[in-house]
Amino acid sequence: GTGVDFAVDSDVFIHEFGHYITHNAIDYNGSQIAFSPQYGLSPWSGGIDEGISDYFACTINNNQLLGEASLADYSRDLSDVSKTCPEGVVGEVHEDGEIIGSLGWSVRQAFGAQVADQLVWGAITLLNQGSSLGDFARGLQATAEDLVGSGLLTSQDLQTLDALIKQ
Repeated sequence: GTGVDFAVDSDVFIHEFGHYITHNAIDYNGSQIAFSPQYGLSPWSGGIDEGISDYFACTINNNQLLGEASLADYSRDLSDVSKTCPEGVVGEVHEDGEIIGSLGWSVRQAFGAQVADQLVWGAITLLNQGSSLGDFARGLQATAEDLVGSGLLTSQDLQTLDALIKQ
């Protein structure tokens, strides 16, 4: 753009590339106009997609701040867990994505990047178009149960994950 050169901020590049990856690998994002038979208009998969792209950009850069070099007032701090569901859901994908991004970062802080990245990726592989924020949480739990079976997590870790989701 004319105001900011996004090419100097790898967060933004990785975030946008994350959309490309999830679209081609899974294609769960129905964007702002997705429709669910259960909920009607459901922009949540777009919020999930924004939060996931935020999370992976931050985990790759090992920094919870997204876009601090280019987004100014619109940068996002994934360590900020003040937005919750349903109170913090407003129907705008970037803002709703902050709930998912901060949950992913909280999982990363609890279990480390290697396990958290597997949990987050595993969760989104279980989604389809029109998925809700709750579907993402259930995907995290299902993936975590699989990781208990493989020895990467314990039953106590499942309780920790449940607490993070509830928070």
